[in-house]
Amino acid sequence: MEKTKIYKINIELKDIKHLVLDLIDEAQNIRDENYLPRCYNYESWHIPLTNYYKKNKKSVKINMADKLAFVVLLSYPKKYIETLKKISDLKLYNKNEKDDPDSDFIYRGVVEEPGSNCICSKCSIKVVHYVENKYSGIRLQVGSDCIQRSKLLTNKELQKSKDSEKQYKKKLDQQKKELERLEQIRLEEEKKIKEELERQQRELEQRIKDYDPCMDCGDLKIHKSESHWRFRCIPCYINYRQEEDEKKEEKKEETTLPVGVCFLKMKK
Repeated sequence: MEKTKIYKINIELKDIKHLVLDLIDEAQNIRDENYLPRCYNYESWHIPLTNYYKKNKKSVKINMADKLAFVVLLSYPKKYIETLKKISDLKLYNKNEKDDPDSDFIYRGVVEEPGSNCICSKCSIKVVHYVENKYSGIRLQVGSDCIQRSKLLTNKELQKSKDSEKQYKKKLDQQKKELERLEQIRLEEEKKIKEELERQQRELEQRIKDYDPCMDCGDLKIHKSESHWRFRCIPCYINYRQEEDEKKEEKKEETTLPVGVCFLKMKK
């Protein structure tokens, strides 16, 4: 079985402890725009670390593991950091750790957050794992590589992350297959609709060739062989005759004298 690679950190707590204590309130201030649990990009917390070493310890080159460790330190309560002696006490990157001690972090699941960055400064990670500091409740987002290399989690919690990622990928595959199935159904429905419209268009074109429109309803119901004598379709003709008969009856009633009334012809 291939051994998991371990990050190597260059920074020392005695050098940066004051920097962590200066920034920790801001990092954990829910009203701050760079409040740690809301971060998608941790650059604003990496800059103070890199600037400090450029100014004071130019021989130390800051790497991703250092940036990760610095952000992790910012997630602890201030009192915890004040009593902390060294970073290795947090069980980070300890190659010689044979046991599986309780971690300060709890695994909280995996999601897909396009455009997010890992606390180590790796950009545009596709899958984000969330870990929560059990002393402060602060959540951090970690990429798939760091979740296995940083030793933030116990083996038990680490296995949770691996299982969660497998389940998440399986869910994405199922969603992809379902979308492909729905897309296939949509394409088939579109094809059927298109074929039906084309059939109706052909029928209409054929009727235009064979039939003339009724003068009343306008429907193509009068065959061209009859159009020289017929101007209405049968339903419209029936309605037309009924209306004509009703008009005749009304006219007849107007010219009929009421019972008991007569007019005498007057002689000149």
